[in-house]
Amino acid sequence: MVQYTLNVCAASPAEGMGRIFLRQSPCGAFADVPPRSFSLENLHQAPQTLQHVSVLHPRTSSGYPVELSLVLNAKIPLCVNRAVLDIAEL
Repeated sequence: MVQYTLNVCAASPAEGMGRIFLRQSPCGAFADVPPRSFSLENLHQAPQTLQHVSVLHPRTSSGYPVELSLVLNAKIPLCVNRAVLDIAEL
């Protein structure tokens, strides 16, 4: 299980959606997790806290460590004031 919390803000107003991807290396160690979408509106007025929980299902048991990271995708530059990524084995 992976849980993340991000405090995100933007320097300029924008419309549309941004997305958060959970990237894994090496690729394919876990089943793909769909990205989480979030609204870009109001991010310039105050930081927004984004939280999400995903359950990862292993595909292989190679015994090698797997690195997990978060990737933000948006049409405007974003500032992340705080990011927490918690991983728990169930």
